[in-house]
Amino acid sequence: EGGSTTITWTFDDGNGNAINVNQTYNYDDTTDPVTPTLSPVTVDCNGTLTAPTTTDICAGTITGTTTDTLSFVEGGSTTITWTFDDGNGNTSTQTQDVVIDDNINPVCITQDITIQLDITGNATITANDIDDGSSDNCGVASISVSPDTFTSSDVGDNIITFTVTDINGNSSICNATVTVEDNTLDIDDDKIEIFSVSPNPFKDNIQIKIPSKFNGDAFNISIYDLNGRRVYKEIKSVNNNEINLNGLNRLEIAPYIIRITNTTSNNVFSSKLIKY
Repeated sequence: EGGSTTITWTFDDGNGNAINVNQTYNYDDTTDPVTPTLSPVTVDCNGTLTAPTTTDICAGTITGTTTDTLSFVEGGSTTITWTFDDGNGNTSTQTQDVVIDDNINPVCITQDITIQLDITGNATITANDIDDGSSDNCGVASISVSPDTFTSSDVGDNIITFTVTDINGNSSICNATVTVEDNTLDIDDDKIEIFSVSPNPFKDNIQIKIPSKFNGDAFNISIYDLNGRRVYKEIKSVNNNEINLNGLNRLEIAPYIIRITNTTSNNVFSSKLIKY
């Protein structure tokens, strides 16, 4: 653009006589690039768009540029203005309609989990407990799980349905296994005997007084928190009408329930404990 070149012309009369004459050509590009016809295009919400091209008499093939951004609205459209610049000060522009259409389902990823029934024999999960990194190219709107509540009748493996839905209504469904365990108390089945536990409240050790008729028997001793989770389990034998439990200072300060089951007769004693 704005340059010049010199051409040397030779004039020869055919008889050995010749002269050279220089001629300077000045050139100037004043022609705009060709304005292309741009058809509408459809893209997903990532806004993946290929820039169009056109031609120019000096620059050859030119790729369009734009400062516009895509609108990420499902089913909507936006208009992009492309500029074609030949580098010599000549430009042309053209618009192109872009339709936004998300038809890609989310990626559904789950994890299997194990849960325990609480002291009432119930358990609840959320979709977040099952989700293991589900994603979507446009964005996840919601996740859900069904069923999300379990009782003692569900002890064992349960196949649940996990659904992930994106912001444009596309959804994917996958499954996961929820293993339900029952490590909780069933107080209704307890056969109450007259035992005693002291001190109560306790700090580190407790002493369980056992009726003399159980002398020499072994007892399965379990301590549960108020959510029904077992925090202590040991089998102890009666010695001089008592059982001593030591090293309980590792338990958090809280109320507990102790359950003492005779391993022979299955007689049960349950009592509240308080750790201070």
